[in-house]
Amino acid sequence: MKYSVGMSENAVAVNHKVKSVEEKPYDDFVFGKYTTLRNYIRKADLFLSLQAIWAHCNHQQLKNFELPKFITGEPPKYRSAGSQEVVLQYGLAPWELEIIARELLIHAPVIGGSKNFCIWDHLSGAVNKLKSLENDIGGRYITVENVLNETKRISHRQFPWQQIPNLNKMIRYWKIYSKLSSHFEGVFSVSFSHFYAITMSLFGTFTHQFALTYPPRVELGSINMDTLVLVLQLVSLDYLDIKQKLKSELSMFHDYVYAYNSLIGYPLIKIDFGNKTYLTCPLPTLFLNRITDGVYYNLIDDRNINADKIKNDLGSAFQSYVGEYITATTESTLRLLPEQRYGSSHHRKDTVDWVAIDHNNDALFIECKSKRMTTLAKAELDDGGQLDNDLSLLAEAIKQAYERLLDYQNGMYPSLFVKTRRQFIVIATLEEWYLFGDFLNVRLNELVKEKLIQAKIDLSILEKSPFFIASTSTIEQLSHILAKHKIEDIFDELVVDRDKRLWHIDTYILKKYRELLNNSNNPFDREFNEFVENTIRGLQVPT
Repeated sequence: MKYSVGMSENAVAVNHKVKSVEEKPYDDFVFGKYTTLRNYIRKADLFLSLQAIWAHCNHQQLKNFELPKFITGEPPKYRSAGSQEVVLQYGLAPWELEIIARELLIHAPVIGGSKNFCIWDHLSGAVNKLKSLENDIGGRYITVENVLNETKRISHRQFPWQQIPNLNKMIRYWKIYSKLSSHFEGVFSVSFSHFYAITMSLFGTFTHQFALTYPPRVELGSINMDTLVLVLQLVSLDYLDIKQKLKSELSMFHDYVYAYNSLIGYPLIKIDFGNKTYLTCPLPTLFLNRITDGVYYNLIDDRNINADKIKNDLGSAFQSYVGEYITATTESTLRLLPEQRYGSSHHRKDTVDWVAIDHNNDALFIECKSKRMTTLAKAELDDGGQLDNDLSLLAEAIKQAYERLLDYQNGMYPSLFVKTRRQFIVIATLEEWYLFGDFLNVRLNELVKEKLIQAKIDLSILEKSPFFIASTSTIEQLSHILAKHKIEDIFDELVVDRDKRLWHIDTYILKKYRELLNNSNNPFDREFNEFVENTIRGLQVPT
């Protein structure tokens, strides 16, 4: 089987010799380059080296984490670096640590390797070989025709790691999932409160230690060993099982670093070391992601008997959360109107999910969508169609929002809706789509225009009432800003300044309102602290 890609004008044409292994593309060239990294990893002590990955991940991701003394030989000032931005200057990125951890679990001996990644030179040697492999793969597959797709892949790989773990994310998903407690029982056989209590306690533990003896002894009221085992089955695997999974998922192709790996689904690993079994957490950030946004995939799994109802209820819970957050932060500055039914008895419609109106009589028409970009769309290099499918779904939501806006402008909304001066469309997404720069924005705009034309909607509406894509995190930030500023203060510059139209809205507001956001508090802090006080505190997870 041959695989060829378009080449730049100055590149030498090449046929990519590809084998099929278990129906997966397998490039001899990539495998040949990969063996250098693999052979190096085979010399590393697994347990000690995963512990080094844990230490560096926490050092880069968590505030007030002191790099342990068992890490040696690091460059001057790396240990005292005060921010991830500074830490990354040392060439040791967390997205690279994830790949190194994957390779260690596949190839490294549990004990007795001649290399120990607690020693900086040993770890940096592996990272440098990984970088070299990535460069070789890029040189083989990246062309002028697909380079913009490559920037998309890079953003979806790197940007999530640049979002430092924070309490806001924990509170957000706690609020959303608390509205789905009956589904937790059905999908996980564990109550929502017990799931959150156990996983948050474990996460707190793994922020300051790498391993626990297994099984941890947990006793607090109705939280017992049986409950703990059920939760751990969702997020952990035995070493040999994760090794086999990671090995089967390994791609010797253009997506070597982009393909899904099971550390995302099972960030806790049980490893026998000495005469004991330990529960380890090489990458605590992956664990936090797994127990917050990662639960989404368990809930919406089509194999669940009530999958359709869960999806609908999740969408409603997300919609409700957005309204609660905006109300809690802007009660005196915005009038927030919820979704309502309108139209004739034979043709009933729903308004947009929320309409936020400020004292200047400008309005945000907010539509909430819990749909995420698929893993395949994130990893595609050449146009396989999945990215367009995902963007088309987003474009459809935008088109529907414009249809509702036109109904509003034509006086079809219920009488309680006041006439506003200007309107802006905001599509609130549960997770970030990372629609940065020309490529994705231009393609999304093309799809939106196609759908508006099909719906016979004048394209001038895009200029009169522009649309913006905002993740939940961005909606939260906007809420705090709207408590102090008018809608036009925030959006006019994005609309008027053409150079800023392709800016990500998150980038814009962080740049313009950084001080305000740094001094803002989560409105659900007290509520969450009460949950912690009543459910989590006193839950002992022995070392």
